[in-house]
Amino acid sequence: FAIHPDQSVDDVVADVTEREGYAVENLAPATLGGASAQTFDLSLAPGANANDVEPLITDPDQTWQLQEGRITRVWAVDVDGQTVLIATGEGLADAVGESLETIQWGS
Repeated sequence: FAIHPDQSVDDVVADVTEREGYAVENLAPATLGGASAQTFDLSLAPGANANDVEPLITDPDQTWQLQEGRITRVWAVDVDGQTVLIATGEGLADAVGESLETIQWGS
């Protein structure tokens, strides 16, 4: 989970999907709790090493690093002009996606 207060969803998605060492699949528009969003799957590109690519999320409290052989599902959501980035591992992607479909954003 990360908040990008000064970037649009399109800007965040472009930044993430253009990173060296990332492979992107299933990029699609979405709506979560009435908010516009984009969702996509990330993995390490062939030949990329997890230690050599930029983490998906870097924060003093958490870091989300892509791992070899694993897929990360990502949602980038516009919540009142702030982009909220949500990521989960492949094993929880469907359950998290179903939960996000019921979310109600506060104002």
